[in-house]
Amino acid sequence: MSKIWPRNDYKDIQSQLDAYRVSDTVHAVAVTLGARDTAAWADDYERMCLAGCTVSRRPTPADLVGCWRVETLHPGNMPQQTTHFVVQIPKRT
Repeated sequence: MSKIWPRNDYKDIQSQLDAYRVSDTVHAVAVTLGARDTAAWADDYERMCLAGCTVSRRPTPADLVGCWRVETLHPGNMPQQTTHFVVQIPKRT
C-alpha cells in the first residue's frame, strides 16, 4: 500500500492494511511519499499513523525519512508484521 502525505489519507494506514489482509498474509509493506521538511516528519508519522500499535523503529537508510515495524495479531492470534517506509520526494520546480 502506498499513501501520499498531503492527501491526509495516511492517518489510518495501519488499520487499512489490516482490513485488506487475507488470512495467510503475514507481512505487509506500507510506503508513504511526501515532499515536506524531514525535521519532525518521522516523529509526526509515528505519532499520527502508528499510535496504539506495537511499534519498533528500524534503522533508517540514508535515503528514507523513517522505517518502522508494526506487530499485530490476526483474528486467529497469528502474528502479522507490517514494515512502514516514509520517503521524501523532491518538490517539482
